[in-house]
Amino acid sequence: MSSKSLTMKKNSKRPLTPKLRFPEFRAAPGWENLTLGDITTKTDKRNKEGKGYPVFSISNKTGFTPQSEQFEGMDSEKRGYDIALYKLIGPKTFAYNPARINVGSIGYSGDLDNIIISSLYVCFKARPDVDDQFLLNFFGTSEFEKSVNNHVEGGIRSYLFYENFARIGVPIPPIKEQQKIADCLDSLDGLIAAEGRMLAALRDHKRGLMEQLFPQPGETKPRLRFPEFRDKREWEEKELGDICEILNNRRVPISSNDRTPGPYPYYGASGVVDFVDDYIFDERLVLVGEDGAKWKAFEETAFIAEGQYWVNNHAHVLKPSGVIDILLVNYLTMIDVGDYVTGNAPSKLTLAKLKTIPVPISRYMEEQHRIADCLTALDTLIAAQAAYIEALKQHKRGLMQQLFPAPEGQ
Repeated sequence: MSSKSLTMKKNSKRPLTPKLRFPEFRAAPGWENLTLGDITTKTDKRNKEGKGYPVFSISNKTGFTPQSEQFEGMDSEKRGYDIALYKLIGPKTFAYNPARINVGSIGYSGDLDNIIISSLYVCFKARPDVDDQFLLNFFGTSEFEKSVNNHVEGGIRSYLFYENFARIGVPIPPIKEQQKIADCLDSLDGLIAAEGRMLAALRDHKRGLMEQLFPQPGETKPRLRFPEFRDKREWEEKELGDICEILNNRRVPISSNDRTPGPYPYYGASGVVDFVDDYIFDERLVLVGEDGAKWKAFEETAFIAEGQYWVNNHAHVLKPSGVIDILLVNYLTMIDVGDYVTGNAPSKLTLAKLKTIPVPISRYMEEQHRIADCLTALDTLIAAQAAYIEALKQHKRGLMQQLFPAPEGQ
């Protein structure tokens, strides 16, 4: 180890041993009880000359992310912010939002260089005898999450600034064991990423297939049609309000103060948001969130609900007639509804506009059923792939609990 070896930082706490250890380290001494202040150094270099370096943000899903990707092509400089106050980021730098670290908003720059991020972020580097990937994986443990919650400060919004961050305990093994753990977890991350790409490919395949199975705007027949329907009549186009009974007026008003936990799903603009004792619908219907338009497509805010459930006034309730509900939902998730959105703060898809959306419909129920069966089969594959990825993530979380001992006192 270097002259700044971690062994110079030993304290009086007892060594720690993880529940699961690689064979070559089972006879090795226990891990050291250190703090993040022992193994990291805060960095605060500013972009004083105001150079137009790429502007990044930290996402809890992707870490360092170009800000233009998060704000529809607009970064801080284009929005008039003073980038001379921003922090310069070089390779092998960690950064986190002190108001969002509790949701995993922490990133690692890796090979990125000459980029800038907001001055609000806390930036630091690990010392030479700490493996960066090992530390990054530690930040994903449940023990670190507990520590964050124990060290935040503030009232309405909680913050974790570096001074308190530095007090968080971290168990540290020798560098070779750190690297072994990092390699193991990185390989699992690689598998999860590969399966994630497969999931994305399945979703892209479905979207591309839907574009072929439904007529394009201005056309009356789909470009891809099952053999027995290729010589059949063209599809017809109807407005959504003509093929659906609108059941919004069947809601029963209920104060938010009167809602109590219960067995029935409560649907809002973004799906299930709560459970309440009262319910109003007891049938299979299509629900459309009025806020779904801000994603330029309904995505998951247009879906089929069934059973007993309550729906608030931020979701439209439709009972399709003459079109299979599965086809309607798939079509709504595919199209761009920007032309039907009104208002700015926030934008809404009102019932009046929703009813005017044109929907192409096959005149033959048999054809509708064939398309619905095809898309349902793809949905089953997609759901299975998503479940497999979640199982891998759960496996990684469980493995991390075995590979990292809890810091003393936690």
